[in-house]
Amino acid sequence: MIFGQEINQNILDSLFIKSLNNRFDLLISSGFHVIEPTQQTERIKNNFKNTVFWFMNQNEIFDYAYKHGKKLELLRITHKQISADTIDINFSEIKLTVRKGIYFKGGLHFRKANITIGCGGTNGYIPDFRFVYNKEEDRWIIFGGNYKWTERK
Repeated sequence: MIFGQEINQNILDSLFIKSLNNRFDLLISSGFHVIEPTQQTERIKNNFKNTVFWFMNQNEIFDYAYKHGKKLELLRITHKQISADTIDINFSEIKLTVRKGIYFKGGLHFRKANITIGCGGTNGYIPDFRFVYNKEEDRWIIFGGNYKWTERK
C-alpha cells in the first residue's frame, strides 16, 4: 500500500472478512445473522458459505422477511478511513419491516420496506475494530476498538 492514496478494495475486503471472523459473539450465538447487501458485502460473501452469516440480495431479504413475520434484523457493516494507515470497521443493527399492498409514493408500488437504525449510544465514537497497518510486518493488525482482544490471523 502506498500511503496518501485511497485504500485498495482488496485490502478493505480483507478487513471486512477479518472483522466478521473476529466477532466471536456473533459466531457462537444461536441462529444466523443477515448481512445488509452492499457492494462491499457482495464481494466478500463467498468467503462465508455455511456459516452463521447470511448474505442475501434485496429481493431475497424482502421475501424472507415477509414470510417470517414481516420483520427482520440486518447487520450493517461500514468502514471509516481515519488515515492512510488506519481504518475503522463498525457494525450496527438495522430493523427491517416489510409490507405488500398498493402504495402511491413517487409512483405505483406494490412493496414497502421501512428501515429503523439504532442509536450508537452516548459514549462518543468507539469503533468496533480499528485496524492499523504495520509496515514492518506488512499486514493490517487489530489495534483497538470494542473487539481488540479477539484478533485471529
